[in-house]
Amino acid sequence: MPPCGGRLRRSTTLGPTPANKQLHFFCLNVRTRQEFYWEHFGMLDDTDYLKTALQKLNILSENNLIPGKNLITTFETSDTPISASYVQKLIDEFLI
Repeated sequence: MPPCGGRLRRSTTLGPTPANKQLHFFCLNVRTRQEFYWEHFGMLDDTDYLKTALQKLNILSENNLIPGKNLITTFETSDTPISASYVQKLIDEFLI
């Protein structure tokens, strides 16, 4: 079973196809039927990537995707990788 409460798929775009409009994952909490997008920002120590990530967060909010409401966000750098236990806590909180 996928980690996102049983339903996980690659996501879609928010409009024309620049890379910063491509969303990572769509998740469904099958118990509550609440839909979430999950966006992972994984190279925040790269200055260009960081600028694009901040632009993307603005685009997401303009499309009513709000962290903690209907958007799950995760972040990491090469020196500070995301932990599996943190990801599991997010899954337990929002998707199970």
